[in-house]
Amino acid sequence: MEYLGVDKATNRKSPIVSVCIPTFQHGIFITECGDNVLGQRTNFTFEIVIGEDDSSDGTREICIEYADKFPDKVRLFLGDGSKKMMLYGRKSGRLNHLGLYGAGGG
Repeated sequence: MEYLGVDKATNRKSPIVSVCIPTFQHGIFITECGDNVLGQRTNFTFEIVIGEDDSSDGTREICIEYADKFPDKVRLFLGDGSKKMMLYGRKSGRLNHLGLYGAGGG
């Protein structure tokens, strides 16, 4: 489910580029990543689609801050760790990653 729902500024745009960021336990990196994407100068509309996969290191809270601060650019999908798929006997982030490709409805 999309954080802040689907009726927000970024969902009323037709972006030319979607930057997909699947993340799990990336608390020490996610701020730099988000700032770098937001700092790009473009002459086209873009969106940032973040899939946060139930981190316990503060990543989720940072992603929520970005979604709250930049509702015109950031779409945030909050994953549920109990629904992760198993791959070779371990939980995998594949659904989080692949789910971002369908986030735009296309």
